[in-house]
Amino acid sequence: MKNKLLIYIQKFGILKTFNKALLKIISPIFYYQKDILFERNIDENIGKIKPKLDVIIRKATKKDGYLFEKAVSKDYKKDFLKRINNSDCFIAVYKGKLAHRIWATYKDFYVKDIKIIIHLKKNEAFIFDATTSTKFRGKEIHPAVIQYIVPYLKNRKIKKILATISWNNYPSLKGIYKVGFKPVKTMVYIILFNKLVLKKDFEKKLKLYFN
Repeated sequence: MKNKLLIYIQKFGILKTFNKALLKIISPIFYYQKDILFERNIDENIGKIKPKLDVIIRKATKKDGYLFEKAVSKDYKKDFLKRINNSDCFIAVYKGKLAHRIWATYKDFYVKDIKIIIHLKKNEAFIFDATTSTKFRGKEIHPAVIQYIVPYLKNRKIKKILATISWNNYPSLKGIYKVGFKPVKTMVYIILFNKLVLKKDFEKKLKLYFN
C-alpha cells in the first residue's frame, strides 16, 4: 500500500493524490455530478485535424496491455483486458508511450460512479473514458482520435455517436465540439450514501462558446 502511494505521488504529484484520496472518502457519502450529453450524426462532415505530435492512432488489442500498465497502473491494465472483450478501445501512441485512450461501446452502458444506464438504440455508439496523458495535452490528439473513430464506426453501420462530458471539463468540451458533436441536454446526478437520490435532465437548448 505504501509503495503504491509513493508511486502515485511520483507520477501525479501530492495535490492530485490528496484530492483523489479525499474524493474516495467523501464520494460514498455524497457525490454530485453534472454532465452534458452530446451526439453526432455519423454522416456529418468532419474537418481535417492534424495533431501537433506525430502520434500513431489505431484500435487497441490485448497486446497493448503493457502500454496501460506503464501509463496508468497494473489495475487499469486488468480492467483494460477485461473491458476490451465487450468494447472497442482506440489509442494514440507517441514513441512507445500511451498518449490518449478512448472507448466505444454498442450496448447499454452502466456508469458506475453515478449508477445509471446509458441506453443505446440500434445503430448507436457511446464513447467514454477519453483520457489524454498529462504531458500530451493541448496537442489536438483527442479530436484527431475522434476523427479516426468516425469512419470505423460508420463501417460498423453506426448512425449516431453519443458522449457525455463533465460540464467543467473545458478541454474535452472544446475537443468534442471541434469534431461536430452537438450538445443535447444537461444531466445532474446526486448520490447520497452510495445511492442515486436525484437525476434531473435539462433539455433546453444549450449554447457553448469557445475561443
